[in-house]
Amino acid sequence: MITTIADQRRAAAQTRELALESLQELNIGLPVPASGDWDGGVNIWQVTPKLWRMGRNHWLTEQGWSNAFNAGVGLNVDLRTAVELPPRPHDPPAACRGAVKVLHLPIEEPELPAYQELCASEGIPYPNAPKYYPQLMTWFGPKITTVLNEIAQAGSGVVINCSAGRDRTGLISTLVMMLGGASDEEILGLHAASCAGINAWHRVSGRPHPYEYGRTGTEFSHWVNEHVGQLEQFVTALRSTDYVANLRATGLREENLRKLQVPDAGA
Repeated sequence: MITTIADQRRAAAQTRELALESLQELNIGLPVPASGDWDGGVNIWQVTPKLWRMGRNHWLTEQGWSNAFNAGVGLNVDLRTAVELPPRPHDPPAACRGAVKVLHLPIEEPELPAYQELCASEGIPYPNAPKYYPQLMTWFGPKITTVLNEIAQAGSGVVINCSAGRDRTGLISTLVMMLGGASDEEILGLHAASCAGINAWHRVSGRPHPYEYGRTGTEFSHWVNEHVGQLEQFVTALRSTDYVANLRATGLREENLRKLQVPDAGA
């Protein structure tokens, strides 16, 4: 059971090693992003030079927050809903975040009837794969662009987190990378890494999750490839539309759009 800082530190280090090993064994021909070695943190990957992503921020130790700050991070944007914010019984003691500011900006409203209907019809506890990204963008566009604005205007590096560091962080990461001119391969490689990262955590932590578990072998390979395929379809479909105009329409400010874009990319 993970109840101490030492437990979290050990499990997180094992998770990071296992995630990188899993990606190597998976060998799906996609680039592997830089992995953040922040003490206690889980599923930490670099999105852009100034943006990182990770799982629950409760997992970082005080040293982990210091590691993040030393990597240039001054802002943590937490994408979880209010009911997800309290620490869990097995979390390590709360850590001092030092100079890193935490901003709570949930991008979902689980109480929305359409959201609940989707989960009921799909037999899922929450939108847990990229195939649901179009619905999230339709329902929660202004919330998503609020996060993009915060990332763009931050005067420092930013780390975003949800719970697993896979789905909601995956949507925001994908949009930032697309706006910044990243290739499809880079975008898909990052998502594959996030799948491997949280899967490794479920294999290592020993804590049962009500819906997720650690996959191995062909089941793991099939699951990652399914996620990557769904994200590829989402990116392809989005590129075929004027998605930049849609982001503007839901609140992405022009000056922030320019900060997220590489020269001559975008609109």
